[in-house]
Amino acid sequence: MGMWATPAEVPRSEIPFRLLGPLELVDDNGRRCLLPGRQQAAMSALLIRANRVASIDQLVDAIWEETPPPTARAQVQFCMHTLRRALDDLRMPARIVTQPPGYRLDVHEDHLDSHCFERHVENARALTRARRAEEAVDAFRRGLGLWRGAALDGAGRALRDQVLWLDRMRGEALEQSIELELGLGQHREVVGRLRVLLAADPLAEGFRHHLMLALYRSGMKGEALDVYRDGCALMAEHLGLDPGEKLRRLQEAILADDPALFPAEESAPRPVAFLTHLFADRPLRQLPADLPDFTGRTDLAADLSGLLANDGNDGNDGDGDRAYGCGDAWPGGRAVPRIVNITGMAGVGKSAFAVHLAHRLSDAFPDGQLYVDLGGVPSPGPGAALAQILTGFGYDAAALPGVSASAALYRSLLADRKVLVLLDGAEDEKEVAPLLPGSASCTVLVTSRRRLTGLPGARFVPVEPFTEDEATSLLARMAGRARVEREPGEAAALADLTSGLPLALRIVGARLRARPHWPLATMVRSLEDEHRRLDALTHGELAVRDRLLSVHAGLDAEEARLLRRLGALGGRRLPRWTAAAVLDGGWQHADDLLERLAETGLLDTSAAGPGHFRWTDLVRVFATERLREEEPEAAPAALRRALQGWQSLAERASRLPRGGGPAGPGTPGASEGDEAWRVPDEYAVGIVADPVQWLDAEQDTLHATLARARSLGLASQCATLIATLTPLTPYHPCPTA
Repeated sequence: MGMWATPAEVPRSEIPFRLLGPLELVDDNGRRCLLPGRQQAAMSALLIRANRVASIDQLVDAIWEETPPPTARAQVQFCMHTLRRALDDLRMPARIVTQPPGYRLDVHEDHLDSHCFERHVENARALTRARRAEEAVDAFRRGLGLWRGAALDGAGRALRDQVLWLDRMRGEALEQSIELELGLGQHREVVGRLRVLLAADPLAEGFRHHLMLALYRSGMKGEALDVYRDGCALMAEHLGLDPGEKLRRLQEAILADDPALFPAEESAPRPVAFLTHLFADRPLRQLPADLPDFTGRTDLAADLSGLLANDGNDGNDGDGDRAYGCGDAWPGGRAVPRIVNITGMAGVGKSAFAVHLAHRLSDAFPDGQLYVDLGGVPSPGPGAALAQILTGFGYDAAALPGVSASAALYRSLLADRKVLVLLDGAEDEKEVAPLLPGSASCTVLVTSRRRLTGLPGARFVPVEPFTEDEATSLLARMAGRARVEREPGEAAALADLTSGLPLALRIVGARLRARPHWPLATMVRSLEDEHRRLDALTHGELAVRDRLLSVHAGLDAEEARLLRRLGALGGRRLPRWTAAAVLDGGWQHADDLLERLAETGLLDTSAAGPGHFRWTDLVRVFATERLREEEPEAAPAALRRALQGWQSLAERASRLPRGGGPAGPGTPGASEGDEAWRVPDEYAVGIVADPVQWLDAEQDTLHATLARARSLGLASQCATLIATLTPLTPYHPCPTA
């Protein structure tokens, strides 16, 4: 091999080019480097064809997929120039060579994690054929340990389709490795892993077969048969098929207690030892570390910690906690745990606040603090979460019973003990229910994006974006107080441009700390361009776009369509009727979709006023980006209907006296007598009350929407609307054409 190391000698941390997960480049100092959008797509295409030519057409397809711009080929050339400079700056062991009809990335195979994985798997299979099972398992584990997620996770579909074979090879390697471990009598050791794998891919018959066999060999015949029955139901529901012959034969053998199901040296199930010790010598302290620069939420944390540390008796008959919307006090003397559901949009700091609050409460819960991260991808699910908790209490994860029995055991362990449980990143009530203690001595903090209203007796605590003072305080703690005090106006601008979102502010603070020579004004300029704002809000593993994409991935197709089409509008205040306008659909259905978006935290009703929703600039910029990338042709029509809607409202307002009241005779407007899109009367309540005040409240959204409409060639509609609105604005400047 000369100067090149074999795969077994190259730890994952030292492999420079990584495809087995999100694309990563690692420089010679071990630092991970993430490339921006187009460069990332181009580098992925080159790495897929490492040491082979990637044509310009293939690179264009990788970057733009379906609708490349006319200048795509020129942009590819510029992208290659930028990538060459990046590889040089990072001192990466590779070079990009121009070779018709495109470009070639010259890189040693052992510097690609995908190649190292293939080599480990080939070695493991050779060792299997040589009947060296233990060495083969070790080789499989080394190869599988290189994975960080799906191959090229987060890349476009065109790129992902080209590496699906790697994902399939990973699945085959997992099955072969577990089959070897079962042959070595390690059935108890693989049960927990198989549960997780089957939860991620419930239709994988190979994993289901191995789990049934491992459970039976571990003395859990009933659970093995339950796994078979669950598989039958899933396959019938999703595929309309019965289980394969291999699974059916295994079920029949289990029912018959066939001795052939055990390795040659075993003839019967061995008794299972569930418990190594009931409680650890000291209570479990599983909370993540508190943020050393935690900022804001002072009153909220003080109110909640005071209430929860005093067993829910705040002495005010439920009035003392009205500031954070929790309702009445918990009823005393009932055997129910206290549940606080901390809610808020992605990136608002729910988890950081919950961890901070839990640390403040730790002395009030001397029997321990438990922590479960439910926000993984895929979510671990209640079964894996219970296994994690019970393992902390000394139980053998491989020998645990099913979810219901494990939940009962968990409740027994916590009965009459003062334990705080933090469940972070919950999606729904079904995920949380098995993890709730049964004792009033326990308290549960649950973070989620939407209110989990199905949790019995829960208090709901919304976490809002930072105020300007809180935002500048966090920037001062991260970037230096002197810098912030020198440029107070720029600090305020950064608070506004980040929408007060703690995640975005932490990214800005980290970037400023890494560049002590930057004035705050430089950071402001990088964020002012909305087309590049989300690119600028990225630092290391922190990225606002990624957090919003994780929420977006959970939307159904109609919710996602409404979100991106609302991105055609401007401003931070969305009248309810605009949903039906941008969708050109039914009013009730549009209202329902708006409410569902509000449940995810992408929209807000708390400070929007009647008939309106609010959203932050960052969510709006994200929605506009989705519209631009996924449905650009929809923007002009959506804006035209929105302008027609405002036109119909403006005409109604112009016929009303200035103090409100009955409409006057009016003059025919531009949208009367034709089929222009109109807003129904029930959505015009605010206009009837006071037309001038209505228009004043709509100024921000109107200004921004008119500017966008003019940029898309709707100047005549804009001029008509402005002419109708002008008589209503004697004291306020009207949007100009």
